[in-house]
Amino acid sequence: MSKQSMLTAIRRGLKRGALPPDQQAMLRGRLASHPRHLIPARSRLPHGEQVSLFISNVEKEFGTVTQVADLDAVPGAVVDYLAAQNLPGRVVMAPHPELQAIPWAARPLLHLREGRAEIILKALHPRRHMRIVMLIGRCQITRRSIGIAGDEHVVPEGLDDPAAATSYINPLTAWALTRSSHNLKEGDWLLQTAAASSVGKLVLQLAQQYRFKTINVIRRREQETIIRNLGGNEVICTADEDLTARLQELTAGKGVERAIDCVAGELGAEIARNLAPAGTMLVYGALSSHRQTDPAKFLMPLFAPRLIYSTGTVRGWWLPRWVPSQLLAEVRAATGNLLTMFSNGVLTAAANSRYPLKDFQEAVRLADGEAGQGKVLLDFSN
Repeated sequence: MSKQSMLTAIRRGLKRGALPPDQQAMLRGRLASHPRHLIPARSRLPHGEQVSLFISNVEKEFGTVTQVADLDAVPGAVVDYLAAQNLPGRVVMAPHPELQAIPWAARPLLHLREGRAEIILKALHPRRHMRIVMLIGRCQITRRSIGIAGDEHVVPEGLDDPAAATSYINPLTAWALTRSSHNLKEGDWLLQTAAASSVGKLVLQLAQQYRFKTINVIRRREQETIIRNLGGNEVICTADEDLTARLQELTAGKGVERAIDCVAGELGAEIARNLAPAGTMLVYGALSSHRQTDPAKFLMPLFAPRLIYSTGTVRGWWLPRWVPSQLLAEVRAATGNLLTMFSNGVLTAAANSRYPLKDFQEAVRLADGEAGQGKVLLDFSN
């Protein structure tokens, strides 16, 4: 098609003929002497007005803008936005120096990847209802609902109701102790007592995911197989080994830098005596006092000189205290990540026994029994 025929087709579409001579001359003059390096008018505006114009243009396209004081506040704003939209804490970032300089490490729950973003569209489930986990005070239940609010979390496909019902207290305890309170990184060492317990097994699975190493204290030799199968690095059995001697051997006499203890009593006190200088032990349970009536069994006899000279820290830890001390967005992101890890098989849910509501007395009796028999669930569906 010739140039003239193309122009004729354009004029026909505009329902007009050729431009008058004066307009043709004006356009030819502009083409012949067009200015270079045009400066947009918006760049001449004061900075505050430029920001307002940018926000206005974004909102016209149904976008949202959050203004922060400085770059240090950017990670928190991203975490808050993702949590408010019930989105997983994962972000893809362009590999730009200014973006890389932002202190993303201040938000360890936010998983950052540099590269190109990929959009995956998924069709909505034909049913309006979805499974969620709802947390009420210290309790948790699973139900079906069309509303998502407060401390409710969508259960990923592939995760059954019993697994979802047990996905909060122990898993979040294990995650918070290791990844938040102790802030363990790849290669760090952690000592844990009752390593074959429900929380202990979850700690071992998280260690495989985040690549920290574990010293695991158990009281029966047959539990060692459980620990080894879950990737535990070192095992100390108090039934046939000297705890202090083994800890001195494993740490080359330096002591333990980080520990979590759910036994307390004499065992917890011995761990405390083996803390490294400025080491920290978090005590989140007291199994040694289970079914005890002797007041002495509720004590953990710390050796004061050792604690003083090592400047060690022995601190109580309780999930209902930890949760309110954290930003809601971070707790929601952690819970969402844990649900995803259960769904993907990275974490394995504890074995469980399911009882109808009419058999609640038997369920309570079993739940108060020996540790290690699994979790007891009440089924309200009937």
